[in-house]
Amino acid sequence: MGDLNVEPISNAIEKLISKGNWLTKRQNIIQCRKCEFRDICLDDSQLIHVDQELFSLKEKCEYEPEI
Repeated sequence: MGDLNVEPISNAIEKLISKGNWLTKRQNIIQCRKCEFRDICLDDSQLIHVDQELFSLKEKCEYEPEI
């Protein structure tokens, strides 16, 4: 990640945030939009960008809200 003795913590945090989709809400993930558990879901599947604000899960979710 980085050495805090060499680089400022702000740079280390920026690198960490840029590697993930921490600020993405489940409402912006296609498969999660219909799910009643989207606000409490702890799934950490990789996301694929569909467009600027819309994502898709790389792997299939184990829960199917339509069944």
